[in-house]
Amino acid sequence: MFFPKIAVLISGSGSNLQAIIDNGIPVALVVSDRPDAYGVERAIKANVKNVVVDRKLYKGEREKFTNEIVKQLQANKIELVIFAGFMTILTNKIVELY
Repeated sequence: MFFPKIAVLISGSGSNLQAIIDNGIPVALVVSDRPDAYGVERAIKANVKNVVVDRKLYKGEREKFTNEIVKQLQANKIELVIFAGFMTILTNKIVELY
């Protein structure tokens, strides 16, 4: 079965991420907006590349925050993005690209 290069965006415990991994869906990248999100640990345990784009560093700068996430997705050649409990509002750019 063919899968595109998938990124999963998380904000918290990563229980949705874990369900995705447990069901054999190959995840190429996990992006968290919180450095303390337990989902980052889940990614590490599953040997999945992960990156944190800390939303606290982008207060009031939604466009810059979205652009940094897009930069990470593009750098990893991501083709499909899954929002799995990701709780931060992004600009339309993410929808337009993915």
